[in-house]
Amino acid sequence: MSRRTPLAAALAVVGGLVLAGATTGDWVVADRVREVGGVALVDPRATPGVAMAPQAVAAGVLGTFAGLALAVARGRGRRLVGALLVIVGVGGGAVLAAGVTRAAREPGDLTAAPWIAAAGAAALVAAGVVAWRRPAPPPALGKRYSLEGAEDDDEWELAEGQ
Repeated sequence: MSRRTPLAAALAVVGGLVLAGATTGDWVVADRVREVGGVALVDPRATPGVAMAPQAVAAGVLGTFAGLALAVARGRGRRLVGALLVIVGVGGGAVLAAGVTRAAREPGDLTAAPWIAAAGAAALVAAGVVAWRRPAPPPALGKRYSLEGAEDDDEWELAEGQ
């Protein structure tokens, strides 16, 4: 197993979880003041990221599962999963950008959650690039299974009946 295999897989799993988790958090927080019986009450209002960018949760979950698949994939399969991670990360980033644009138009203050989600999407892209550029080599068989025999090896002669 390549040293980069667990690193890329862990980066993808963590990136997917961060993307999904930060998207479900509050993105816009605003206080609304209203009067009830002559007493001013502060009513905090929060808009979750799911209302702004619902597809980002799906991208985060898909990135998490792709990271798990990356841990066991080899060769072409690893490159395929790496390409999928790049696509999911870039797509998640595009959805986040559109969601942040929508959130900026909402009354209230923007929280750090969209930027944390963007870091998760960037982690998915980074894991995909690492997996694409450095695929793990297929496992090699030991010397025991080598077809090359020793000079004095007469097994083939016995097999041929000599």
